[in-house]
Amino acid sequence: MDLSKAGELLRDYAGPCEGDPETAFVFRDRRGLHRRLVATYAGGWKLQINFVLDGSVSSYQLACSLTIAAKKGAA
Repeated sequence: MDLSKAGELLRDYAGPCEGDPETAFVFRDRRGLHRRLVATYAGGWKLQINFVLDGSVSSYQLACSLTIAAKKGAA
C-alpha cells in the first residue's frame, strides 16, 4: 500500500477526527497482503480498516475512548 492510498483511506473513514493521525500501522498476513490499517488520533479516537484478499475494504470501525475525572466534594 502506498502512502497516498493509505492517506486517502484515513481521510475517507476518519469522520470527526481532526488532523493527521498520531500513529498509523499497516498489518500484513503471511503472504504479505495488507489486512488491517490501524490509526490513532488526538482526543481518544481510533480507526481500524479491514481488507479482504483483493485489497478492497471489508469493514471499518471508528471508536472514541474518553476518560472522565471527578473531584470528591466538588459542587
